[in-house]
Amino acid sequence: MTESSFDAEQAFLAWLSARDNHESVGRDDFRKDLDQEGRQEFDKLADDFLTLRARVGASQPDLQTGREIGRYRLIQELGSGAVGMVWEARDTRLGRHVALKLLYPHLAISDRAVQRFHQEARATAKLSHSSLVTLWSSGQTDNLHYLAQELVGDGRTLADVILERQEADTIPPDHWREMASHLAAIAEGVAHAHQHGVLHRDIKPGNILFDPSNTPRLTDFGLAKVADQDLSLTGEVVGTPFYMSPEQTRASVDASKTGTDIFSLGSVMYECLCLQRPFQGDSFETVAYAIQHKHPRRPTQISAQCPKDLESICLKALQKNPADRYVSAHALALDLMRFLQGEPVMAPPVSFTARLWRRTRRTLSSLGFVTYAPFWKRPTPDNSSDLPQAAAALLQDENWAALQKWADDLLDAGFYREAKVLHRLLLSQSPNSRRNR
Repeated sequence: MTESSFDAEQAFLAWLSARDNHESVGRDDFRKDLDQEGRQEFDKLADDFLTLRARVGASQPDLQTGREIGRYRLIQELGSGAVGMVWEARDTRLGRHVALKLLYPHLAISDRAVQRFHQEARATAKLSHSSLVTLWSSGQTDNLHYLAQELVGDGRTLADVILERQEADTIPPDHWREMASHLAAIAEGVAHAHQHGVLHRDIKPGNILFDPSNTPRLTDFGLAKVADQDLSLTGEVVGTPFYMSPEQTRASVDASKTGTDIFSLGSVMYECLCLQRPFQGDSFETVAYAIQHKHPRRPTQISAQCPKDLESICLKALQKNPADRYVSAHALALDLMRFLQGEPVMAPPVSFTARLWRRTRRTLSSLGFVTYAPFWKRPTPDNSSDLPQAAAALLQDENWAALQKWADDLLDAGFYREAKVLHRLLLSQSPNSRRNR
């Protein structure tokens, strides 16, 4: 999918949503910002939609309270969108209430749309975790495709919480710990999915629901990738632009690896900490460019109250290179738990990471690494301030054992690049290495 096609699809979906309220709404306002290719794609989508709608009937089925779809009796509509609607329903066989997702009948003509709709069932069939919404069943009856999943609270999402905090005069004092707790739980749920070969690929605040006990639950696996099975076309961009990883925006092979979900978790975490998205823009192209090439402002620059450890965790997850992020969603969750328990986190402080790699790029070649130029020199009173305070202190005291333990701990936690730098520092500065030169 090209950027023009993606923008056209987003404009088309916005037009569909507008038609929910005013069926006669025109196209011009939704296609005016598209390029020529995008306008042609938009018109094709709109024409196909109207043709299919005329053949099948109204875009929404004739549903009302009390109607039974399979074994589910409808109670009340909870919401609707461009591809379907969600009803609260009662399972007449088991007596429990469920959230029943229904695909619009006119979209059922498309095999691809039906496959995408049921992808959620395939993705979540083998998942069972307290941080994931459970899907009970799926099927088709009376030309209606449906998914029956766990009914979670009143539909309140993390996006709603963020909006409430944005509109509030002050941030609650427990905001940071609350967000860290929620994100740790979701990260563990994502780790569970990854362990079972499932990538979510659309992690965002709107897909995180809260149950009555205020426990966060990740939902909507409609864009998930199951092991090596994928409905995406070659080169197709999938996901919500603001929360995509750099590799997702490029539709690269790495977009099908776990690191893409870790980046999305970092984007959600940034929005929780800063109450604004890390990457913004008014089109897919501008958002994608920002994600690929720009670095967001540090959370502590936006809110001085933000704990620096949370900032470090967040920016570690948001690294452009997948290899520089957390090695797993579980490792991210563990670091958040360390913060909550008052323990040192494994994510290096921002100043440490930035300054470390600036110096590394200049001097690693002196140690035999051709891809970088000379590494750190032994810190002196003139340049020790350029090193992280902790590392500088250990170097000045020649505390090689502590530096070795730090490097080993980073390696165990999956911070391979940072561990390698500290190991190289030890090799270049410790007395044993100097005697062996």
